[in-house]
Amino acid sequence: MQETAGRPFDISSQAAPIGGETHRLAGRRERAAGSVAGLWGESLAILSAHSGPIFALGLLGFAGAGIVGQLLNTALTFDSYWRTGSFFSSFFSHLQAQYLAQAVCGAFTLALARGGVTWIALNHGTGCRISLGAACRGALERWPALLLASALYGALILAGIAALTVWLRELRVDPSNLGRMSFDVAGVSYAVTVRSIGALIPDAGSPFSELLNYARVLIRRSASGYTWLARNYGGAALSSAWLVGLAGIAWIVVADALLRMRFAAIMGSADGGFLGALSECVRIGVRRFGAVVTHAWLVRLAVFGMSVLFVIAPLTIAQGAVVAWLVRTAGSFWPYPVSQLVFVVGSSLVTMVFAAFATVYDARQYLALRSQSGAGRTVSAQAAPPNSAGRRTMSAQS
Repeated sequence: MQETAGRPFDISSQAAPIGGETHRLAGRRERAAGSVAGLWGESLAILSAHSGPIFALGLLGFAGAGIVGQLLNTALTFDSYWRTGSFFSSFFSHLQAQYLAQAVCGAFTLALARGGVTWIALNHGTGCRISLGAACRGALERWPALLLASALYGALILAGIAALTVWLRELRVDPSNLGRMSFDVAGVSYAVTVRSIGALIPDAGSPFSELLNYARVLIRRSASGYTWLARNYGGAALSSAWLVGLAGIAWIVVADALLRMRFAAIMGSADGGFLGALSECVRIGVRRFGAVVTHAWLVRLAVFGMSVLFVIAPLTIAQGAVVAWLVRTAGSFWPYPVSQLVFVVGSSLVTMVFAAFATVYDARQYLALRSQSGAGRTVSAQAAPPNSAGRRTMSAQS
């Protein structure tokens, strides 16, 4: 015992492997947390643990504007019927009022909802008391920056969609190509295909989504853009549209990746400033472009698949078969506005869950990427001092 105690013992030779092993384990845990499976598990756990405030915010921001707009449209439609005896006499003016109401409501509530849900996702597991009121207060404190971020993202995505629409219209698969649906297998299948392609494109958010939908209605009514393109470019129209469409796709992918973490950067920063948060989310998007794009499109493809199976296909089939049967049975067109209201409310409540999950997922990925980028600096800053301190201690003891 005395010989062992008196023998020189260099703790630096063992402290380093222990410290290195600890940091390697921490790094593996961080990589696992930032993996697809890890982020999916975290996001689902957060949705389950805080379902009340998250879904309340989702109802306000992700579903509320669409429901309010459709309620207004339905009320105006029945008012017009009582006055004129026709359900479709003022269809276009009712649609304008609907999109205007959705744009005004959605422009403000969408930013608030995304900020609140992001606040919940960022503060999960920190010991902070999470409630609907706290999430709303956190989002309202940074509401101006959230609005600016929403506007910037929406404008950039809308520009990409405008370019992509040129190509999709040439292929006859743009939502503006979808007119009155024929109630047969071919007509319903075509409608499902067109609506599915539209669902795969990133949403620009209010008020840009309403502007896009209104423009599609105008194009569908006049087809002036399609006619002008065909008349001026003739046989080369398809190849030109193909190039424009590819440019639009590239623009959408890059813009979405660079601004993907915009809400998380705003809610997670110390001061919540717009320029600082924008700089951080762009920096993350550039440095981790592959990871951001991969995670974003995996989530989008999963949501897309569930939307097609449980929202788009069932509602299109119901619209093409069930509603048409109700119209023939009732001998009146009232099932059209009523069914449209039911479809919008039902689909909004379902897609609200998808939007909430995607928002939580982005926030947790932001934390994972930020932790991984800071892990190397933490390890390098903490690894050297214990070893050098151990050598100084042993030299003094010797």
